[in-house]
Amino acid sequence: MQTVSARVRNNITRTRFALASARDGSTPVYRQWARLAWLYSVRKFSLREICSYDLLRTEASMTVFASKHESLQILARINPVDYRCLTENKMIFDAMCQANKLSVPHCYGVLSGGRLFDSMVAGATTGSTMADFSLPANFIAKPVDGAYGKHVTSWSREDNGWSAHDGERLSGAALKEKLAEVSQGTALILQERLYAHPDIEAVSGFPAVQAARLITLRESGSSSAASILYGTFKLLMQDSVTDNFSFGYSGNLLCAINIQTGTLRHAWLRDADTGRLELVTHHPITGQALAGFQIPFWEDIVSLVQRAADVFHVLPAVGWDVAITPGGVTLLEGNTRWDPPFADLLSREDWERVCALAR
Repeated sequence: MQTVSARVRNNITRTRFALASARDGSTPVYRQWARLAWLYSVRKFSLREICSYDLLRTEASMTVFASKHESLQILARINPVDYRCLTENKMIFDAMCQANKLSVPHCYGVLSGGRLFDSMVAGATTGSTMADFSLPANFIAKPVDGAYGKHVTSWSREDNGWSAHDGERLSGAALKEKLAEVSQGTALILQERLYAHPDIEAVSGFPAVQAARLITLRESGSSSAASILYGTFKLLMQDSVTDNFSFGYSGNLLCAINIQTGTLRHAWLRDADTGRLELVTHHPITGQALAGFQIPFWEDIVSLVQRAADVFHVLPAVGWDVAITPGGVTLLEGNTRWDPPFADLLSREDWERVCALAR
C-alpha cells in the first residue's frame, strides 16, 4: 500500500507529465492549468487519467467519454447493488457458473479462517483443516472479493517443496500454514492455474493466461440476446501471474478487438517517459504484429459471454474476462465495475445506450 508521501509524489509527477505533454507553445500556461482544474474538479478525471489519456492537449478530442468516477456512478445505477455479489464474490460466481454449466477454472475449495470448504454458498458451517488437504500440483490463490489482480499468488510443486511465481519457496507444511494464516483476514479461493493458448504465447512470449474482455449490454425490455458492445485483449509484457492493465502502469498491453472477426486492431502501451498511452502496432518484446492477429476460439468466446449474460441477466452491463487456453475457453470472472471505454473502442451512440439504462 502506498504511503501518503508516495501518493503525493506520484500525483506531482503525473501533473508535470500532463502539463509537459500539452506545452507546445500555442496554449498559454494559465489555460492549461484551467483545463486541468476543470477536468479534475468538474469532470472528475484523476491525475492518472489526465496524464494517461493526454487530456490537456487542446488540439486533441476527448479520448474517453467519461472519467472512471463518472463511469462507475453510471454502472452503479445500471447493475443493482443487491445482485453485484453474484459476480464480485468469486465463490458465488463459481457456484453460479458451475450450476449453469459455464466453463470456469476448477475450484479446489474456499479457504476461510484456516479451514477449507467445498463451497461456502450452500450454508456449510464446517470444513476440513489445511493439514487434511492435498495441495494440487499447480494452483492459484486469490481473495474471493479481490479485484485488479491484487494479492493473487500462484504455486507450483517442485522436488523440494513449493515455488511461488515471485520466487518464494516453501515446504508443503509451511505453504499450508501461510495460506491458512492469510485466510484469517480474507477468504481465499483456490483454483487450477490456466495457461495461454500457444498462439497467444507466441505473440507475447509469456505462458500465463492473457484474457479477452467482452462488454455485454442487455437493454430494458429486450428479449433478445445481450449485445456485445466492444472487446479488448490484454497481452503481457512481463512474466506475471495477472494481466491487469491499470492505465498502462502495469506495463502490459491493451489491444482493441474487432468484435465481428475476433482479430486485433492495435494496442496501447504506456510511455514511461511521458506517462501517456501510445498506440503500438507490434509487441515490443517479440516483434510480432498485433493488427490482424486472430484470437483462437473466437466464436466460442462470443457464445460463452452471451450465455453468461443470460445466466446473470439481473446485471445488464457486465465485462466478462475469458481465458483462451490450449483446450478452449474458460470464463474467469464478470465485472460490474468495468473501466470506461476509449472513444476508439466504442461509438458515442453505443455509450449513450449505456447511459440511457442509468436514467
